[in-house]
Amino acid sequence: MDLRELSELTDLQVLRALGTSRRGLPEGTAELRLAAHGENTLPLPPRPSRTRRVALLIRDPYTMTLSLLAAATAASGAFSSTAVLLLLITAGCSLRLVGEWHAERETAALRRFVDAGSTATVRRRRPASGSESRSGSVERELPFDQFVPGDVVQLVPGDRVPADLLLLRVEGLTVDQALLTGVSLPVPKRAGRRGGGVRTGRIGPDNARVCLRGSVVVHGTGVGVVLATGADTFLAGASGAHGAKAAHAASGAPCAGAATRAPARERRTAFDGTAREVSGLLLRLALVSGAAGLLVGALVDGHRWEALPYAAAVGVGLTPEMLLLVVTAALARQAALLRRGPRGRVFARRLTAVHDLGALDVVCIDKTGTLTRDRLTLRSAVDATGRPDPEVLRWAAVNSLICAELGDPPELDAVDDALLTAAESGADPDEGADWDEDEGEDFAAGLVGVAALPFDPGRRVATVVVAAQAGHGLALSGTQAAQALVAKGAVEEILARCGRVRVGAVPPSAEPASPADPAGPAHRAERRAGALRLVPDQGGDQGRGQDRHGPGLPELLAAAVELDDVRRAGVVELADRLADEGLRVLAVAVRETRPLPGPGRRPAASAALADLDGMTLLGLVALADEPDPSAAAALTELTAEGIAVKIVTGDRAGAAVQACRDVGLDHGTPLLGPDVDALDDAELRRAVGSTVVFALAAPAQKARIVSALRADGQVVGFLGDGLNDLPALRAADVGIGSPGALDEGPRSSADLVLAAPGLTVLGDAVRSARTALANVGNYLRITLASNLGNVLAMLAAGALVPFLPMLPAQVLTQNLCFDAAQLALAFDQPLAAGRRGGADSAVPRPRPLRRGALARYALLVGVVNALADLATFAVLLATTHGRTGAHEEMLFHSGWFAENLITQALTVHLLRVPGGAQGRPRATWPVRLANGGLTVVGLLLPATPFGAALGLGVLPLGFYAMLGAVLVGYVALLLVTRRWLRAHPAWSAR
Repeated sequence: MDLRELSELTDLQVLRALGTSRRGLPEGTAELRLAAHGENTLPLPPRPSRTRRVALLIRDPYTMTLSLLAAATAASGAFSSTAVLLLLITAGCSLRLVGEWHAERETAALRRFVDAGSTATVRRRRPASGSESRSGSVERELPFDQFVPGDVVQLVPGDRVPADLLLLRVEGLTVDQALLTGVSLPVPKRAGRRGGGVRTGRIGPDNARVCLRGSVVVHGTGVGVVLATGADTFLAGASGAHGAKAAHAASGAPCAGAATRAPARERRTAFDGTAREVSGLLLRLALVSGAAGLLVGALVDGHRWEALPYAAAVGVGLTPEMLLLVVTAALARQAALLRRGPRGRVFARRLTAVHDLGALDVVCIDKTGTLTRDRLTLRSAVDATGRPDPEVLRWAAVNSLICAELGDPPELDAVDDALLTAAESGADPDEGADWDEDEGEDFAAGLVGVAALPFDPGRRVATVVVAAQAGHGLALSGTQAAQALVAKGAVEEILARCGRVRVGAVPPSAEPASPADPAGPAHRAERRAGALRLVPDQGGDQGRGQDRHGPGLPELLAAAVELDDVRRAGVVELADRLADEGLRVLAVAVRETRPLPGPGRRPAASAALADLDGMTLLGLVALADEPDPSAAAALTELTAEGIAVKIVTGDRAGAAVQACRDVGLDHGTPLLGPDVDALDDAELRRAVGSTVVFALAAPAQKARIVSALRADGQVVGFLGDGLNDLPALRAADVGIGSPGALDEGPRSSADLVLAAPGLTVLGDAVRSARTALANVGNYLRITLASNLGNVLAMLAAGALVPFLPMLPAQVLTQNLCFDAAQLALAFDQPLAAGRRGGADSAVPRPRPLRRGALARYALLVGVVNALADLATFAVLLATTHGRTGAHEEMLFHSGWFAENLITQALTVHLLRVPGGAQGRPRATWPVRLANGGLTVVGLLLPATPFGAALGLGVLPLGFYAMLGAVLVGYVALLLVTRRWLRAHPAWSAR
């Protein structure tokens, strides 16, 4: 019997099937079940084994490209080149493995830290003592991981639900299931009827009889029995086969049928696409350059035996051997910086996600927890005609205050907290309302709570009875202390009980004729240590009357007229208009009631609290999610970075639009989830580009929206924290887990994990990631251009000299020197020029690497490089004229070796930043050191014993003078080329 079957049984049948009772499990039985079922922790996705991780790295396009070149080099007999390539491949793979392992370890530690503080109240039976005939029941706090099937759990406001529960008893229970559904409105829950089965359908957030793990209690109380824990819960991914087996529950046997995860479909992100394009280009160029090497070898008499290894050396020489190592080092360095972010840490669980973050075009976010703080705030308090009216807020706050004080149990939900905050601060958001700070501090002075019936999901109304001492505006006749019934709740429920409506302004009343009754204590509302209490007023305000607290009940009722059909329709229209703006709307009404016993005495109060007929409608209060104060600035930062922000939420369209207005985001016309289903892929692809807000989106619809954006050529990130966000997280180029998902599935499925809330952290992360993307792009562009120039020069040299232009060992040494120097590009800051406003200013967005643009760039700059080589050939031929064959060959090799290294150092220095960039940043010290070292090696290595072993030697001084002239011309031509590339972006590959 699975969870669905249990949910269709009566309470007694469920308790029997689970081997428990309403008094809970015996402690001994609970310990046995904990050993059998395991701790109540959500399972992490299985980590790939070391072999699997290595296999995934080998399948990386960059790794495969270098491996193919290593195999070709080995086949040619150039085993030293093969050994170098294999060493570089191993180093790159090892660096990536270490980086991702480090991120996994830190995110796991963060998760354990958050989980450690999660507790809930459990009811357990203790063994009977010698004088007791049956065991007693005790209630205590228990960590989440200690709950087992059959435990009886008590829920109160603010509790997080520790496991999947079947509710046995509820009193006005509402829960927030935003983590599961994305909808921010609380959902009412109910218990099954005793003695009869309750058919509730499939298990999920819509099942009113079940509370699922991940929910938060907003209002009311409840008692439930644990059906599923750990991997068997709905949140863990078992959508219908939770596996809480009744046959094993009583015996404590292991739970069969635990949730299993379907293998995730392999995802190709922006990094994978770029890697495939670049690798394809590299393989093509390697084949072409290898063929060119064979051609040069064939043209040179007497050196045909060296043609094959020489061609392999040329092919390898054109390919950036350090590609994997430089890419990994650049990403790993920025990943380490992200973990130490100035405004919040970010953990890269997939190292290549840093690349995808830097290439981001669009980020999709939910409104809750990003644009808003998931906390209600008062937006307006209006009368029935829509005019601002502070009296509506005053009486709504009185209702909230008495409910918080006299409710059973006393509690303060988000609505009451928002109303009391607004009333106590004297802050009415409506313009023109006469409501000052002093008045707000004492809005309930002199009022006494008599009885309260808090909000109930069934009634959808909260009612209180209040009394006031003489002189506080409530006296109706003589000296009798009158009482008033105050109600707030759903508009349709309140309207159905109202016969009159207050309209127009109420003139201020005169001072009361009689002073405050000295025998009766006045009361005022104040917050202490987070709780609300009615306490005696110790100040001198006891005699203050309606001049301080506005019109009393007689004046309120005197300003009322009949609530006819026209006025009723007007109120409904006003409420609908406010609701369409995404606001939560409540109606407020009052009427006189017969005197009830004093404060807290409620034996005769129930009937009066339930009798709402004949009330007078005061007006409406509207509340909205409080905007995050940092959201507007964060959105401005992301927009400045060239990133489009889209709101993809399961919440209502009005709520999402209002959140956009609050933070200054142009929302446009929302596209609803059902409308997404009505569009085919091509139509949706056209629609997503111009749409900002996607509302009422189901999980599959969110993933389809993300896929449509990616199909349109955008690099897409998705920021999510709920179970309903998992498909979209997996569909995006980079899935980003927010702090709200510290202990849930999105944390385990995200590529990047934020350790601090807010979009500000994301903006910082994007800027850092773009540096890695720019460094990788610089390496590929500069290396390919330099190497291609060498290949072109080799072809030309084959027709000019009767020997190989450079020996294979010399080509390999030159490439190693150049590659070692280029590794410093992983530590460069080429985008710092864009940070004119400080560390938080926008930086230029690097263009993604594309095969065509990269090939054009390499060809143009390679030709410039080849021209410098040809000029050097002319200088060398003039310098070596008349020398013997062996001496001439040695001088030619030495001169070209030196010129190659120096020109490559100049190329790195001049092309690391686009020409014309404002405030061109200086190269970092590793780059300066590497370029200087490359120049020194080019000048001095031929004169060393190692140079002699390579077939190099000392050059005449006249050569260096002519080489200086060649380099000056090369620099001038390179500067012109750089400026031209900036003016023609299609050729710049930036």
